[in-house]
Amino acid sequence: QESWFDRRTDHSKGETEVGWTARHTWQANASMSTAVQGLYRPSIGRLRAVLHTVSPRISAFYTPDFEQYFQLVHGSRRDRYSGLGSSATPSARRSLSYSLSNSLQVKWADEEGAEERIDLLSLQLSGSYDRTRDVRGDLPGTQRFSNLALSVRLTPSKSLGIRASMPYDPYERERGTMTITLDARQSAEPIEAPDKEPGPLEEDAVVELTEREKLYAGDPYASPESSPWSVSAHGTWTLPRDSPSTLRLNGGIGFNPTPKWRLDYRTSFNATTGEQESQFLSIARDLHCWTGNFSWRESSGVWSYFLVLRVKDLPDIKLENREFGFNDR
Repeated sequence: QESWFDRRTDHSKGETEVGWTARHTWQANASMSTAVQGLYRPSIGRLRAVLHTVSPRISAFYTPDFEQYFQLVHGSRRDRYSGLGSSATPSARRSLSYSLSNSLQVKWADEEGAEERIDLLSLQLSGSYDRTRDVRGDLPGTQRFSNLALSVRLTPSKSLGIRASMPYDPYERERGTMTITLDARQSAEPIEAPDKEPGPLEEDAVVELTEREKLYAGDPYASPESSPWSVSAHGTWTLPRDSPSTLRLNGGIGFNPTPKWRLDYRTSFNATTGEQESQFLSIARDLHCWTGNFSWRESSGVWSYFLVLRVKDLPDIKLENREFGFNDR
């Protein structure tokens, strides 16, 4: 890479040298990976097949030492081009990164014989080695081997997932902060609209999403059109090595009391302190050619609400009102 500058800094004199100069830098990297798979076909109940995949990967990075672009001032190296409208001169780097992943995918058969694939279990391990690090005894951050990152995820069904992760120090032989999360979601089957013949203008019509539909796009548990009801729960348990653990719980529920009404409620609760940290309420109403949305949220002693009425065919025509305030605590 070639970069041109109309000035550079002389740190030894504390002055700026004016005049066009070029800086030439380059970097190189290479990686290699593969996958080894084993397929088992047991005959145990509804279990049809188990696929085990092992995927190792290694990457190498190299950046030479561009010492001609640095100055040694009072025992420290100073970049002559730093802060002149461009990125800093890259430092020397000779490192390797490595990872190993294991995954188990199972194939189940339901009562009707239809098969379903589930990524049941995955185990990840990764780390790196930096040859250019200045090792200074046991000072953290100077060791050439990084901490190992370990994570495991168990997904017994599409509506339930459990994940645990933690770093491991290979020098101290101690673990870091462990985090365990649990996600559970359940919803009713979506209600399909009755089939009808498209009109002359409907076949190529562009579907415009409302603001609320854009907000919940991609979330089948929150979209009012996707499911008559849905329930979700999320928990995070943090276990530091040298301090007390914390447990936070999040939950949500949404349902359609009638075909034109939709209610959603979500809350966050700190089980360690016994305090509710936040909550959110949303009410949506289909008003034939209008849509009405009301949302209210409260977090850290601050509350706010937002009310909007919008014409379906002309979404830019709308009436809205918003307000916020503070709880008396």
